[in-house]
Amino acid sequence: MTNTSITEELGNGIIVVDTGLMADDMVACYLMQSDDEVAIIETGNYQTCERLLMVLSEKQIAPEQVKYVIVTHIHLDHAGGASHLMNALPNATLLVHPSGVKHMANPAKLVAASTQVYGEERFRAMYGDITAIAEDRIIAIQDDATMQLGQRLLRFRHTPGHAYHHMCIFDQEHSAWFTGDSFGFCYRAMKCAADMPFIIPTTTPTQFDPEALKASIRLLLENRPTFMLLTHHGQVRIDDHDYIEHWLIKQIEDFCAITKDSVPTLDNHHQLAELLMDYYLDLIAEKQLKLEPEVARNLLAMDLELNAQGLWYWHQKHFS
Repeated sequence: MTNTSITEELGNGIIVVDTGLMADDMVACYLMQSDDEVAIIETGNYQTCERLLMVLSEKQIAPEQVKYVIVTHIHLDHAGGASHLMNALPNATLLVHPSGVKHMANPAKLVAASTQVYGEERFRAMYGDITAIAEDRIIAIQDDATMQLGQRLLRFRHTPGHAYHHMCIFDQEHSAWFTGDSFGFCYRAMKCAADMPFIIPTTTPTQFDPEALKASIRLLLENRPTFMLLTHHGQVRIDDHDYIEHWLIKQIEDFCAITKDSVPTLDNHHQLAELLMDYYLDLIAEKQLKLEPEVARNLLAMDLELNAQGLWYWHQKHFS
């Protein structure tokens, strides 16, 4: 750790930065350096900009050295700080999925949709003002595109399922995918007894597509990467690729089964969130996590609420 206590050196020129968004160890972004060029992957919110500039200064990296700001998708815990960063980084270009370009250049609809999810007061506290980014500073990244950062070649793949505007970035030098939300979330407290990562898929509204998400997970595991760099939160080592694939896909299938079986008898998605909580409390006990039920509830409550919203919307769209 550096003396800021918000960063961790991962090696190979990659630093994970805790944004502090929502809570410690909840939302990460990453710095990657090759030669004199730097990329920032994920942006947190407007307050993250100050943290990142502090880390750049600490590492003796000038703002002018940042070549790319990259967002895996335009949900605001990933892209909410993009306009603030672009204002502070004069030579940076924003890399985003083609479907995200219009929302970065004109964020009005994005802000309205996010305000509907979070509520006006909470949205303003979390994300402040989100402003437009000039289109000539944005590149729409096509599927299987590559971009050069110093001596590194970054490969981009579109990974729908969590959101149709989602992409992941592969760095061969670190044998790692920057996964956004396509590979779920895994907090530091969530380790199985055998030290396997306890990763949970994300089904946030409104674009959850179970078959597309399962295909994206298989794509990310196809080249047997050593690490997954999760936005929620940090680096996860993958030693047993087949186990992790089965683990994630089974959860997605269980989500869908629970939703289809229960929604006709429920009044709202909050009740579905409670069923998901029961499901995970059982899994936590089965996998022998050293996590008390009340601690687990506090840790997972917000994510499972959002997952339940997405599953509820998916069911209403396809089965009602």
